Amino acid sequence: MLGNINGAPILGGLVLVLFVFFVLGPTLYSIALRLFLLLLCVLVVAAIVNPDDASFALWVSQATTQSRSTLLASAPSTGVFSWVSSSLAAAFSEEDPWTWVRYNMIAFSLVYIPSIERHALGVFGVWIWCDSFYLLSWFARQYGPTIAAITRGGHVSGAPSASSETEASYKAKALSAKMAGQYATAADHFLAAASLSKIVLHTYHLDAARCLLSSKPTSAAISHRIDTLFRQSSEALASAGRFDDAGDCLVELARATPPPSSHHPDDDAIDMALCRQSALFVEAMHVYDAGDHARASAAAGLQSASVYANAAAACNSIMSDEAMAMRRQWMDTARAQYAALAASQTPNSPLAKQASLAAILCDVACSDLERARQAFCVYDDVTTQFAPSDHLLHGLFDAYERWDPAVLDDAIAAYATSGGAVLEPWQRQALRRWKATMEAGDLT
Repeated sequence: MLGNINGAPILGGLVLVLFVFFVLGPTLYSIALRLFLLLLCVLVVAAIVNPDDASFALWVSQATTQSRSTLLASAPSTGVFSWVSSSLAAAFSEEDPWTWVRYNMIAFSLVYIPSIERHALGVFGVWIWCDSFYLLSWFARQYGPTIAAITRGGHVSGAPSASSETEASYKAKALSAKMAGQYATAADHFLAAASLSKIVLHTYHLDAARCLLSSKPTSAAISHRIDTLFRQSSEALASAGRFDDAGDCLVELARATPPPSSHHPDDDAIDMALCRQSALFVEAMHVYDAGDHARASAAAGLQSASVYANAAAACNSIMSDEAMAMRRQWMDTARAQYAALAASQTPNSPLAKQASLAAILCDVACSDLERARQAFCVYDDVTTQFAPSDHLLHGLFDAYERWDPAVLDDAIAAYATSGGAVLEPWQRQALRRWKATMEAGDLT
């Protein structure tokens, strides 16, 4: 009898549980499911907008800047945020970089700054100092080591030192120094502005390189620095898809390459300088090709070959056997480059004709008219559209067959008024020298 009485409450409790389960169970299940889905959505949104290192660097730098302004104004202030600003201004010196450790917990981030031993919490895209609120401060102290263990020590990051100098101030200093003719100082200021810029970095590098060029560098170290700055600008522009501007950087560098100090062909340094300058034009040609800038590419190719042709023409007064051999080698190199460029262009196009004319005139410059005439015959067989350069070549070889300088004069004069491409100095020199040969009656 007593056992039945003691078991009654248990039985009643079971009956009550079963009643609640069958009557209120679906409702409780629906509420629990909705709460779970709501919590899941909140976590997903928090993960999407979880602030990163860049946002923390921006936030803390703005806080520091604001604190400095407050201190400079000497305005009386009270409250926790004024204390935060003051402590930031004291903790972060203008010379030292900021470093911190960020623990990414997907839905939120916890940052610890060792230099001031403070925590900051980033959640839903905003940052807040943990010691601003007691609950957050307790959370950082209580669970900070656990979070550090879960994230395996976190990720160490840093930001540039807080400095009163800005990109604009460095740019202004650079322009002032440039106006004063202090080109080396201007270059340093442009590079300082570049270190603070993320958008126009290549522009500052170009300005710095041009200032160094204006300083007329004499040391190899400065020349190497100029080369590096131009190439960095070219690479940055190419990475941004601006292949035309990237190629222009290399063309400018090639044109800025200092001419050889000696004009004697026997000097190996001259050959190395010519090779480097020509290679820069070829490199620019490939960059233009990557961006489908055909005309700019062809122009760079023409300049690459003219480097050797102009150098050979500049040494015509030196008559030693070694000089003549080197001069012929340079002209042959130019001829090969011109011929390759002509073959790469659309047949009978203006650029193809310009390159073919230059290739043939390389042989004329070497007084090898037979070789030039053979190249002209091959070229003339595939010519379907006549241009001013074709009439010049016809006049040249007509004068050669007749041995009449007047015919060559007429062809040159007609070309000058035809609107064709302006002849380069070495090309005009080659025609003048051949005219002088005919006038002298030298058949050798």
